[in-house]
Amino acid sequence: MDHSFIFLKFIKTRLPKNRRLLMLNNYTYSQHFDLRLGVRYRCTQEKLKCKASVIYDENTGTLVKVNDNHNHEPPEYFCDKAVLMVKGRNGKDLLMLDGYTYYQHKLLRDGYRWSCTQMGSRSCRGFLHVTNDMLVVRAKTEHTHSPASYFLENIKKTRKNKEVSNPFSAMKITSVQGNMGG
Repeated sequence: MDHSFIFLKFIKTRLPKNRRLLMLNNYTYSQHFDLRLGVRYRCTQEKLKCKASVIYDENTGTLVKVNDNHNHEPPEYFCDKAVLMVKGRNGKDLLMLDGYTYYQHKLLRDGYRWSCTQMGSRSCRGFLHVTNDMLVVRAKTEHTHSPASYFLENIKKTRKNKEVSNPFSAMKITSVQGNMGG
């Protein structure tokens, strides 16, 4: 399974009529008009006659339709929010974003809700909504605590008596340092 993630982000701008920009795969889309299915966003590169567009349902927080066939490269002002798949000390998969870790909490209609690992002990409500296509479509990234400090190491694979480190393989949390105040 490919553990790469796509982060969907809304950007506040000074566009007329309080329109928002949506960022998907480092491409930006401007709010175009409302449809029965959701809000249509079109690529911001209108001068290049790019036809890429997205329909986003704000009620469910899901992408309804994506036409991501751009006729240009992504703009240079992209945001880079890396979501990592890591192995917890117990061997279970966790997601990590900005130093906070999330566990697979519950099955949703179109994916999973990953809740902050401090949900029980610190009453933290942080979560990521990840679709079956590994797309983060909704997130609450405000937490009731500071992120912990982690030491991550590549999980090494053994191939015919040789240890091989794959930079694209999962990462494992080998130790956690304090820094949990907040």
